[in-house]
Amino acid sequence: MERIINKITEVLESNKSKFIAKGVDPIQIIDIYKGQPQNLKENECTFPAVYIDYSIDYDQGLAYIIIHALYNDDYETENFSPQRAEGMKYITFLKVIKDCLKGIKLPPVFGVLKLSQDIPIESDEGNYHQITFKCTYIEELNDENRYLDVEIDGEINKGEIKG
Repeated sequence: MERIINKITEVLESNKSKFIAKGVDPIQIIDIYKGQPQNLKENECTFPAVYIDYSIDYDQGLAYIIIHALYNDDYETENFSPQRAEGMKYITFLKVIKDCLKGIKLPPVFGVLKLSQDIPIESDEGNYHQITFKCTYIEELNDENRYLDVEIDGEINKGEIKG
């Protein structure tokens, strides 16, 4: 997972200009998700922030990468608010994240990231959204499981799995 977290961090950091070009603040903090959005005051969060989480379904061969995106909520978004345009930058911020990450390739054990789910999360301390991507996952082999005994025509053959 270290590889995928580093790749996502690299992609988001290298695309700061895309956030600026769209008129939104670039991401200030990228970290592994450890429940930070639930305790923003205690965690002294700086907006905008992205926290990366994951889940792997080994049986299905799928990985889910969850991006916890946080953006300040200093501006109102009601239709009558004079600050509506500023408040709507949150939506633009989310779009830039999705545009940066969808379709990136994460070999050798992860496939191409595909957008799977978009969930707004209620928060009193900022705009909070979970963006979930999914991709194929092939279990990474290590030295302990690189060998496989194969039976061919009743004979056991020992061999190395090349990975």
